[in-house]
Parts: sequence; C-alpha cells; structure tokens
Amino acid sequence: MGQNEKQNKYIHGHNRPWLGRKRGPLPKSVREKMSKAHLGKKYNMTEAGREVCRKNIRKAHTPEVVAKMKKTLTGRKLTREHVRNSMRRRTPSSLEEKMEGIINELNLPYKFTGNGAVMVDNLNPDFVHSGGKKIAIEVYARIYKQIDGRSIEAWKKNRRLRFGEYGWKMFFFDETQVKTDHVKQVLGGSTN
Repeated sequence: MGQNEKQNKYIHGHNRPWLGRKRGPLPKSVREKMSKAHLGKKYNMTEAGREVCRKNIRKAHTPEVVAKMKKTLTGRKLTREHVRNSMRRRTPSSLEEKMEGIINELNLPYKFTGNGAVMVDNLNPDFVHSGGKKIAIEVYARIYKQIDGRSIEAWKKNRRLRFGEYGWKMFFFDETQVKTDHVKQVLGGSTN
C-alpha cells in the first residue's frame, strides 16, 4: 500500500460540519429557491380535504372491512409451539402483577402462567392452580375487551367453553375486581 492509501478516509467532523455551531441565516437567493419549490403544493387542508380524510379513516373500520379482515386471518391456525414461543418473553402486565401480589399476600395456591407456561386448546390462562386442580384465572381490562364493539360476555363465554372442554373451571377478574377483599371472597374458601 502506498502512503496515500494509508490515510484515514474519515475526517473527524466531516459528516456533520455544523455540529456545535449555529448556522447563520440562509441567503435570500436560497430562501427564494426553497419558496419556489413549494409553490403549487397545498399543505393547508381545506374543509373538503378534511372530509375526504375523515371518510378514508372511517372506511378502514367499517364492519364489512373488519369482517373481511377477520375472515382472512382466521383461516390460519397457529401451532401450540408457535403460540408458546411468541409468549416466551411476555412479562406480566401491571394488572397481572397486582393480582400476583394479592395471591401471594393471601397465600393462595395459584401461579402466573401468562408467559405461555400452560396452554389449553391453544389458549393461555393468566394464572392456574399450582396444586394440580384444573382452575384458571383470567384478569382483564374491560376497555381492551370492548374494542370495535366486542362483548366481554362473549369473550368470557368463549373462554369458558374452550377451557370447559378440557375440564377447567374459570374465574374472571376485571380491573375493578382485583382487590384483596374481592379476590379473597371469590377464591379464598373454594380452592384451597
């Protein structure tokens, strides 16, 4: 290699010449050139333009579009291993942590399994009975179960039906019910 080839190709500060310095005002010729480049482009939205945007945004959430999307997505059945692997790194939500704290405080025989540790019919319960009984607990925030007009009762019915096929008993707690007194009243005497 020659002497010129050994030179450092990177010059410190070369890629960011204005680093640490304030740039002065742009010359008038440059400002005019930038102004001309933006002529004819409409950036301020008219009321008609806003209405078109609103319609297009709503269009994506119409029941027909949602039904079509669900139809295309429901054809694919994920394997048990795929679901478990996708949940492997899942940490407990704040609601699940609160429930776990109450379970530990009351010395109830339940453990957190929301990370894919237990799978029943490709579904993963949040907590299961650690003594071998087929009892599962689901904690949920109501707002997330009611997105797009879905029903909490339909979700619960589906979970009970699918877990029930394998002999599991289900308990559900929403964010308002994850309290020591309520959990003790529901789980305290029946599962120990």
